[in-house]
Order: sequence, then structure tokens, then C-alpha cells
Amino acid sequence: MAFTKSQEQAMVRYYEWSCREWMTERATECARLRGTHTRAAAQCLDSLGRLKPEVVGIAIRALTKRAHLDALPLVGQSLEPSERRVLGELDTLRQLWANKQPIEKRTAAVPTHDVAAIVHERLDSLGAAGPAESKDEWTFTSDLREVTVVTYVELGGSQRELSYWQYLLAGSKRLLPYSISLLAWLGISSTRWRIRSEAEAVAAVDQVAGLAKYFIDHAPSLASGIAFDS
Repeated sequence: MAFTKSQEQAMVRYYEWSCREWMTERATECARLRGTHTRAAAQCLDSLGRLKPEVVGIAIRALTKRAHLDALPLVGQSLEPSERRVLGELDTLRQLWANKQPIEKRTAAVPTHDVAAIVHERLDSLGAAGPAESKDEWTFTSDLREVTVVTYVELGGSQRELSYWQYLLAGSKRLLPYSISLLAWLGISSTRWRIRSEAEAVAAVDQVAGLAKYFIDHAPSLASGIAFDS
């Protein structure tokens, strides 16, 4: 895939920022990551904890690189063979973790209109609510002068999961060519929560509010000084 000059600059900034974000996680014993209470975060942290201490840093670096492969050639980096080996070990541990999890009983789905009410009540700080492609998806647009951040929230899947992701735009074009969320920039997975009750919906939406606002606050610095393509 071909990228514009401004996209390449933004990708490098985002990669370097993601590396610093992992440093923050490690300095706080992954308090924010644990606090999301997502299945994917629990799976990754448990698996990292089962690695030999001397390779945990390699695994984290490799996770970040794998999530930002397009940026690596721009900074003269690549996924090294040692990093690929550690990633393979980590992925095996993650699969073993998933295999050990009990099968969850099916519960009555929280009505979409109830979740919609929670979303609109608690996410209005993310910007203007916009049109969505379906009744299970909501968007919020934050105009930050030079750039715009659009936050998407979706309720879907067979297990009724609430997910969020964001796009960073310059004008009508994506400055970063992929979706953005906490677990995505850390190289873990998409960011989503299983919703089995109204209380879980409230907790998940509150998490989205905090995580989405965090990126919105940092977006201007990621784009600062970039010469936007005409």
C-alpha cells in the first residue's frame, strides 16, 4: 500500500508514541491496561507474566513493532528473528490461556436502545454525535482545528461486545491509515468488552470515554508540524 508523505510522518509519530505508551504501562505495572477489564488485556498480561523475565521487554517491543509494521522501514527497523521467536512463544501462551477459559453461559442481550441511551449520555464529551451506518453503531467527531478525531462505538457480534476505535483525519483524509484504540496501539488486539448486563454496559462506555478522550488530547501533538498533503 502506498502512503502519502504526511501519512508516513504521522505513522512514525504514532509508532514512537506507542513505544512510549508501553513504557508508561510498565512503569505503572500496567495499571491502565488492567483497569480496562477486557478479556484481551487479561490474556496478554497473563501470557507476558509466564515468559522468562529477561524476554518480557523483547515481547513488548515485538508486539509494538507487529502493530506498526508499515512504520518500521521509515525508521530503519524491522522485526528481528529473536523478536519473531518470542512473539511465537507469546502467541502460544495466549492461545493456551484462551483454551482454559470456561465457556460462558448465554444470557439475555441488553437491548440496543438501552445501550444507545448510555452511549449518548456518557460520551457527549467526545464531540458532536454523527450519523451511523447501523442502529448498533455511534460516532462522535472532535474538531481539533488542524486535525479531526472521529470516535466509533459499536455493539455487535454473537457475544454482544462493545468496541471502540478512532480515526485521525486531516481534512477528509485519514492521517493514520488504520483504526486507533488502546489495545490496538499497544499491539494486543482491538479494544472491546462483553456486555451481559446494563452495569457492564455502563462500565464499558465509561472506559471508552476515558480512553477515547486520552487519544483526542494527544492527537494535536501527534500531528504537530506535519506538512499536510494538499
